[in-house]
Amino acid sequence: MTRARRAVDWRFTALALGLVVVLGLFGRIAGTDPDEEYALASTAHGLAYALHRALYYELQAPVWFGIVALWRALDPSVAFARLFSIACAAGACFALRSIALRLRPQLDPFAFVALVVLNPFFVYAALEVRVYAFALLLGALSWIAFYDGYLAGESRAARVRFGLLALLSIYTFYYLGFMLVGCVAALLTARRFTALRAFVPLVVGLALASVPALLVIRSTFSEVRAALPPMSGASLRAFVEPVLLFALPTGYRWSEVPALEALSRIYKPLVIALSAILLIARPRIGARELAVAALAAAIWLAYPLVYLVVHVRFEVPRHYVTLFVPLTAAAYALLATLAAGRRRLALGAVLAAYVACCVLTLWSTYGTLSKAGDMRRVGAYVSAHAGRGDLVLVFAPDAKPAFQRFYAGPAPVVAFPSEPDPERYDTAAYVVHSIAEADAALDRLAPHKRLWFVLYGRCAPSSDNYGCFNVSAALRARFPAARVADFYEAEVVEIEALPGRRNPGRSPARGSSRAIGEIPD
Repeated sequence: MTRARRAVDWRFTALALGLVVVLGLFGRIAGTDPDEEYALASTAHGLAYALHRALYYELQAPVWFGIVALWRALDPSVAFARLFSIACAAGACFALRSIALRLRPQLDPFAFVALVVLNPFFVYAALEVRVYAFALLLGALSWIAFYDGYLAGESRAARVRFGLLALLSIYTFYYLGFMLVGCVAALLTARRFTALRAFVPLVVGLALASVPALLVIRSTFSEVRAALPPMSGASLRAFVEPVLLFALPTGYRWSEVPALEALSRIYKPLVIALSAILLIARPRIGARELAVAALAAAIWLAYPLVYLVVHVRFEVPRHYVTLFVPLTAAAYALLATLAAGRRRLALGAVLAAYVACCVLTLWSTYGTLSKAGDMRRVGAYVSAHAGRGDLVLVFAPDAKPAFQRFYAGPAPVVAFPSEPDPERYDTAAYVVHSIAEADAALDRLAPHKRLWFVLYGRCAPSSDNYGCFNVSAALRARFPAARVADFYEAEVVEIEALPGRRNPGRSPARGSSRAIGEIPD
């Protein structure tokens, strides 16, 4: 590495430290979401409890839970737990720099790393008390070790590192095992057959060492299959969603934010135009760039193919974290082949739209200085207004712990329509399947002076979480005049009267803010 290249390292240190400071401060004031509460509960009672809880309640690989349990032994606070993910994201900055220097040593990698750090998924992973930031870091380190040991070199130390990282990855986040599929595809594409012969015994050894993990995975998919509808074929969404999440970084909210929706309509044609330019111009793409692209493509295809084999639909975008680093590395390798001139102008237009998408998405997601559900402010609001004779209901049931963390009022809190099982996670038990089912749950409530109904989530057409539409419809029919207080992806419905007979024909009283469950303008 040249002296000039070493001289710019301070920028990456500043970027990583800035990430820790900014996200760390945010992490101290943001509320928690249900997923984080599961992780906090699972890692609150020591190493042994965390490992057991990971396998038998979370139905996930145990390593991350064990590490975080040890981490939280130093400080049990939410902010400190979140700091582990932020530190992993900061470490990923340096790993991404190493990836960029391997792919294009003659180019300054800072812009590439800064663009990746700006991606809303990267920020999301850094702010979650979940495995995603650690998995992202492991994926980046594994990519580097594979590149040095097999794809572009034969370093024995790198091969040992890759084997250890691969084993650690599999017991940290099962989907990281797809990295092995991508590595085989990369070696075949680059025609690195000698390296492939050395790689295959490693894969066999990892497969044998992963037998316990495979047994747990089998149990996990059995649980998921019982809770979710069967999958008869691979949907287009299964292929497109990760690209929309990473390459078109408008997250989950683009259809609900007018500026994002308008920008996405511009961004998509720009991406298509740039792809056409790449094909027409035929830049000098070498075998190594193609191999890097093949690595990402194989991981991308592995997801829906596995879903086809197990016949279950479980397409959660954050599970594609295994693809994040390989996809960004492939994009950098291919786009760096563009020569100066008009093709660079096309790339500049796409990058400008990308930055705009990222900034708007981050602002729409975190502009309230809270996480989805806004439980800190929701808890404070209900604490200030709910009386001793009232009852607080929380829907969905798994949002109750996040609400209770910030609730200090005298009224009792119950989950709606029923309390979750503390020993077994069952998604199907949380779902309200019909309006009649919601009505029946309301009829079972004991008399109280007032009801405070906390509805977690957007309850938008694209995300009818746990049947929130049915709950909203039941509340609208019975309590059309109920007052609604809006928060970020949550609402609190204040119901003065006791549950009574449904009256679908009654219209909302004058002065009510809006219909319950209706998405505000």
